[in-house]
Amino acid sequence: MNKSKKLSPENYIFYLDECLGGKKVYEILKNAGLNVESYDSHFPRGTADEDWLPVIGQRGWILLTQDDKIRRRKNERNALRRNRVCAFIVTAGGLRGEEIGKLIVGTLPKIFRILKNTKPPLIATINRHTVVELKEGARRY
Repeated sequence: MNKSKKLSPENYIFYLDECLGGKKVYEILKNAGLNVESYDSHFPRGTADEDWLPVIGQRGWILLTQDDKIRRRKNERNALRRNRVCAFIVTAGGLRGEEIGKLIVGTLPKIFRILKNTKPPLIATINRHTVVELKEGARRY
């Protein structure tokens, strides 16, 4: 994301982690008008998180993942912070791709509000009840 541009939804690029890289989630987000990049388009399967997090951080892409451990593993959490990644973690388990896509689309106003009001890096969770909770991040002033 170009930092000189005004923050608005069309400026964001959402990056689907390998665990959310299914075509259904991608299609639902694209159909909702989002700019979306998928893991498979940029990295080989199984690439370590510490290797791709710097790339998406440098590009200013917003991470969407189901890997809740990414915020708990020391190396990955440090990579999130160091590379100023904005991460949204879907914590609702047992959902199919279509349900995950709809859940994310349903929380977009909350996601955009957090992105507008919080400086990177940030970590937020999205639960099955459409609650988006900021876990880590500093408010913009």
